[in-house]
Amino acid sequence: MNISKGTFFFILAVLLGSAMAELVSQNPNLVGPPSHKLHTLSDVHAQVAESFDANNLAIKGYVQNNCDRSIFVQYAWCCTEERRRRGETCADGLLELKPGTGYWTSGGCRNDHCSQTIRIYRDRSARDVYQVEYIMDPNGRVWYNLSAVDGNPFGDKKRYFEIRGRKTCEWMYCAPGQDSKHCDWPYKEGDCEAGDVMFYLC
Repeated sequence: MNISKGTFFFILAVLLGSAMAELVSQNPNLVGPPSHKLHTLSDVHAQVAESFDANNLAIKGYVQNNCDRSIFVQYAWCCTEERRRRGETCADGLLELKPGTGYWTSGGCRNDHCSQTIRIYRDRSARDVYQVEYIMDPNGRVWYNLSAVDGNPFGDKKRYFEIRGRKTCEWMYCAPGQDSKHCDWPYKEGDCEAGDVMFYLC
């Protein structure tokens, strides 16, 4: 499809405005909008460029640390036997996420059934890990959950999850001390159009 330069920049401006506006959570259980701080504006530019082609949609994961101390995050993705033979670890290094800052995953999730995980730790050397898990099916639907199977180091913190810009997708909210089995899974699955996966801690 050929579009004029003026039309392209108009669409880009609309998408950028929408991307920034959608960063404000609509969760009625949280007091006030969370403070979102992207590392650089290039994160948003890259995201818009990557999702501009509807036939090659790629969604990303985002973690916002609203706690009063640093947390540590690690992005991982499905690792096929072929990748393992090549020596790939299929995971980024562990990153510190300071209070009041946000993190975008380095890679995008596509409609190829390749699972994505954001591991979240209290400390750099901690073994207990809380996980944001998501996958996109060939129909462009995203499946997602929060997992405390390998630990629940943030059970005393409020946690909120949503699919950005998809009002029909179920959001999840865990209050401090709430049993995670009652809030870590969406109420329904399989009917959520793919969008960026957004997780807010504290």
